[in-house]
Amino acid sequence: NILRILICAGDLLTAFYLLVISAFDTVIIGNRYCKSQMEWLSGDFCAALGVFSTLGANISLYSMMCLSIFRVTSLQRISGNELEKGEKLVLTFIIILVVLLSAGLA
Repeated sequence: NILRILICAGDLLTAFYLLVISAFDTVIIGNRYCKSQMEWLSGDFCAALGVFSTLGANISLYSMMCLSIFRVTSLQRISGNELEKGEKLVLTFIIILVVLLSAGLA
């Protein structure tokens, strides 16, 4: 249940970011974006919106990854097929690798 809430929160942050970007572009910048591009990109408001965008995407990504891992392990338990030691080791290695790569890219 908490994973669904986190996925919704991440999507909500991304939607907020896109809504503010589109409103800012329509109302404030208009057709002057090319003239004020460097000012916009180096401004604090653009940086703050970038935080919302990155935070929303990462929350959704990590929550969906956790949900997928939870589903795989639940299906294994329900089917009665326990993972062998080697399979558990490979799954653990893949999870750690994905987390480290995504943390390194963020």
